[in-house]
Parts: sequence; C-alpha cells; structure tokens
Amino acid sequence: MQRLKKISKVLGYSIGGVCVLLLLTQAFLLRGTPGKAIDPAAGPKVVRYSKVPTLLIPG
Repeated sequence: MQRLKKISKVLGYSIGGVCVLLLLTQAFLLRGTPGKAIDPAAGPKVVRYSKVPTLLIPG
C-alpha cells in the first residue's frame, strides 16, 4: 500500500509539473510579438498559389 501511494504521488507531481510547464509555454506564446507593418516590397514577387498549402474551414 505504501509503494502504491509513493508511485501515485510521484506520478501526480510529474503530471502536475508537465501541466505547469505547458501552461507557462502557452502564456509565453500568447503574449505575441510587437506589431510590424507588412511590406509588400519585402515579399516574393510572384506567389504560386497551387504550391501554397491551405486550410479549408467549412461554413
């Protein structure tokens, strides 16, 4: 019984630590970056849309 409690405690702390790490990562990524204006001159001159992957969102 003691061994089971120890295993569950270690497993709980491990899962909790991973969750905290993931939440901190998410919070860091949600901060964003400073806004920058899009400069068309800096982009490619020709965009071949057949080679650009798209995500189709229904409705």
